[in-house]
Amino acid sequence: MGAFLSLPVRTGMTGAAALASEAALRAGAGLVTLATPRHLNPILEGLLPEVMTLPLPETDAGSLAVSATSTILEFAEKTKSILAIGPGLSQHPETVALIHQLVRENQEQGLDLRIVADADGLNALAQSKETISLLDSEAVLTPHPGEMARLTNTAVPTLEKDRIGTAQQFASKYGVTLVFKGAPTVTSAPNGNLWVNSTGNPGMATGGMGDVLTGIIAGIDGTRYFKRKCGCAWGLSTWVSRRHRR
Repeated sequence: MGAFLSLPVRTGMTGAAALASEAALRAGAGLVTLATPRHLNPILEGLLPEVMTLPLPETDAGSLAVSATSTILEFAEKTKSILAIGPGLSQHPETVALIHQLVRENQEQGLDLRIVADADGLNALAQSKETISLLDSEAVLTPHPGEMARLTNTAVPTLEKDRIGTAQQFASKYGVTLVFKGAPTVTSAPNGNLWVNSTGNPGMATGGMGDVLTGIIAGIDGTRYFKRKCGCAWGLSTWVSRRHRR
């Protein structure tokens, strides 16, 4: 079983990180660790007894500080963890800088850490196309239409006209796996392989569902089973999350 490191969480958004962490456990992750600003550590330890925590330096606003970068990378490399970036994050400038530095140093140091990005993790990446280009083929991005619009600087109606083409073009351009959430959800691998998930229901729009999907993807990725067997873990992840929201 694999290891999973979720980062980071901010005041008022502990639920997002909790949902992602629990989903990773249920999807098969053997060990789950939640990176957290120090002041939130007591809350999260009481909320999730099965999840370990990694208390880290924080900004004045209560989000993770850029000085936490080295600790996060060292921990993730030591535990061979998948990094889930986004659930409960923040758009604080220093936290955004942290995300860019994590991606850059992962590439420069040849750490080969796998990254799953969602929510504010995607919003941080959208601020620098150069940073997106540093992600490798193991990275998974899970944008909804609004986040996809920011990643591509394209209006939502234009993207929605061709969801398949949008997903394939982005995945090919940046060499990542893209899970373009919506109706239908389109998953495109860097090599052009495509999965279209037409299942779902209105409950998928409930707050927190994206956080759960992030955890499921990271948890399944950590096991490596489905990726070895069929190469469609991300398409499977969206199907699982939609089926269990009925």
